[in-house]
Amino acid sequence: MDEQQEKCIAQGLRDGKADAWQSLYDAYAERVWRGIARLLGSKTSDVADVVQETMMAAARSTANFDPTRGSLWNWLWGIAHSRATPSRWATCWA
Repeated sequence: MDEQQEKCIAQGLRDGKADAWQSLYDAYAERVWRGIARLLGSKTSDVADVVQETMMAAARSTANFDPTRGSLWNWLWGIAHSRATPSRWATCWA
């Protein structure tokens, strides 16, 4: 995704446009899935839960996205990583 596409999606998210959410999901959901799967292993239900929680948290916090601080991917991955970390530690200590 180039910078212009990312800016359009970010503006659409701030404006509450549904097609912006679809574009965000299409662009990044698989990448989030792969990253979380690397962190948590192959337990598909845990990965699916974290991806869903990530997208829901992103939906609730679009006002927190600041393009001057980084890309949409960095923002989304930060959310995903914070959602995965409790699951990861629970698995390690179980």
